[in-house]
Amino acid sequence: MTETQEAPQQGQWPEGFADNVHREFVRLFYEPEFNRRRERSEIPDDFYVWAAQAILEEDKPPVVRFNEEVRGETTAVADRPIKAGEQVLASDLRFLKRFELDVGELDCGHATAFQIEPGQWFISFNFLYGRAKARDFAERAEQFLEAAEFSIGKGHVSPAADNLFSACELIAKAYLLMHLSPAAKQHSHGSIHTAINNARRLGNVPDLFMDMFNELANLREAARYRIDKPVDFPEHGIVKARAALAWLRMYWKPLSDDLAAQNATGDPATEA
Repeated sequence: MTETQEAPQQGQWPEGFADNVHREFVRLFYEPEFNRRRERSEIPDDFYVWAAQAILEEDKPPVVRFNEEVRGETTAVADRPIKAGEQVLASDLRFLKRFELDVGELDCGHATAFQIEPGQWFISFNFLYGRAKARDFAERAEQFLEAAEFSIGKGHVSPAADNLFSACELIAKAYLLMHLSPAAKQHSHGSIHTAINNARRLGNVPDLFMDMFNELANLREAARYRIDKPVDFPEHGIVKARAALAWLRMYWKPLSDDLAAQNATGDPATEA
């Protein structure tokens, strides 16, 4: 297996970054599996690797795939018009733009590489875990958000605040789950609140969302149990929560969204 040159679409990375990352993928994942298969005569001596993938599950050894074994979806820019359903060869592609795992493997991390031409590789990696589970929590958060919206429409401020807090807490839990935070596996308001605020201090969570979540955490007791204390519903609370959900969903955005955006802007590049 050979070293690589940096792929053209990754020019925003520091010089040599892609090459160094791919070299580490080869050392950690691809080469050990390549050697294991060769020692067991599972591949011929002249076996040529043009695609490689390591699937990473929490607390499990990597599953390494080569060539046709690699699974996922990708968007690419081709050098010629491509018709729907037409077979596409590597020689037809100018470069790859984005790669994503199949929906059934979104709970896994991955390190994937495709050889575009000799010495030049496209690499894609995502070391987040539990994205499918996080997506399910986001869907539940949407339901609580709709309940909050309904309550506001009825003028029921306290139930609205309580449901908005639940929606925000589920958004926080989904984020922590993808980052393997122990708090995501605990059934405690306090542990989630502390962990997501720690992530905020690192600059990883939007401030508008966190300010509202902290405000709701302080309001929750009054919203549920204090009939003698008025509850002030956070200004633009529904809008801020929907913005946080949109931010969260970027972690598992399907490739079809990229194609839809490309079609909407009329990008002349041919997509495959």
